[in-house]
Amino acid sequence: KGLSSRTVERRHILRPTLPMIVTSFLLLIIGMWTGQIILEQVFMWPGLGSLLYSAIQASDTAVIVGVVVIFGYLLAGTVFILDFLYGLLDPRIRVGLAGGRS
Repeated sequence: KGLSSRTVERRHILRPTLPMIVTSFLLLIIGMWTGQIILEQVFMWPGLGSLLYSAIQASDTAVIVGVVVIFGYLLAGTVFILDFLYGLLDPRIRVGLAGGRS
């Protein structure tokens, strides 16, 4: 009797752990972006990683800064998505104006 196992899994197991799962997933994505630089060099694929590697070898500062800025924007966008998802997934987190209670 009582709650079904599916309801227990969703309400009491999945819901409290979902923010941690989303955080781990997005950290995995960020790790894949940093690993792509090495992966592109190993398999000789054209992309941002090979562009960054060749720019470092040629001391091309403008290209190095551009690639770093692109990776920075990807990281900032990922963190923004993570904050938005936290507001949707965890009812304890409120999205609103800063500065205290209203």
